[in-house]
Amino acid sequence: MRREQSGLTLRDLAARCRKAGQPVNPSQLSKIERNICRPRPRLLATLAKALKVPVEALTSGDFPTTAPRAGAA
Repeated sequence: MRREQSGLTLRDLAARCRKAGQPVNPSQLSKIERNICRPRPRLLATLAKALKVPVEALTSGDFPTTAPRAGAA
């Protein structure tokens, strides 16, 4: 996980996003990391900026490109 590689907690990343003008709850970030939901394009761009990586780095495996449905097998 890129966040962990950067030494950031979920709260740290949420704070960076908030400072960049895109507030997000740490629990929402956790859901994104666990592939429960996916970030909207604006949040994805903010996450990339906060993590200092290109957006493509986040869409190549660390974040889902489609959201799995709850209870899907």
